[in-house]
Amino acid sequence: CPHGHYKNNCTQCGRALFCEHNRKRYFCIPCKGAGISEHNKRRNECALCGGSQVCPHGRRYTACKECGGSMYCEHGKQRNTCKTCGGCGICEHGRVRSTCVPCGGSRTCEHGRLRSQCAPCGGARRCEHGRMRSYCVDCGGSRMCEHDRMRAQCRECNGSQICDHGLLRGRCRDCGGSQICEHNARRDKCRIC
Repeated sequence: CPHGHYKNNCTQCGRALFCEHNRKRYFCIPCKGAGISEHNKRRNECALCGGSQVCPHGRRYTACKECGGSMYCEHGKQRNTCKTCGGCGICEHGRVRSTCVPCGGSRTCEHGRLRSQCAPCGGARRCEHGRMRSYCVDCGGSRMCEHDRMRAQCRECNGSQICDHGLLRGRCRDCGGSQICEHNARRDKCRIC
């Protein structure tokens, strides 16, 4: 159209298609548009209504790895954040652009941290005790077990980071843990390394 938009997407040329909230009437939730389901989602993307764009796994076809969604590359990663494919979301430092501090990513704060994890910024992942919410014992964090330990590192809970020898997998010599160096010592305590 003369305003530089597709005619059916222009609020000035296609005024009849738009509601008082300046959205397309068909997809407007407050106006109960015909394209909105009873669960307040787009009808074709609503898993509860069996929308046409929802796969058997309850996800959008494009966002489902099992269904071969277009958002995933041949390496099984999201296409825009795959370093091998040179995704558009990867910066010159080889990091995800939104979380890269030198690039001033949108998810970083003025203190050089992720905004959601920054205590001075009042990040959403920080609790009232100044800890990461999921790791806070007092808040009953989701990653803490009933023994007040990290669930993954708790022997009594058979944590995922505990090996068959009852040690942290990364520090176990018999398992060839990642924290064991070539001199058969812990990497951070090895005098040679």
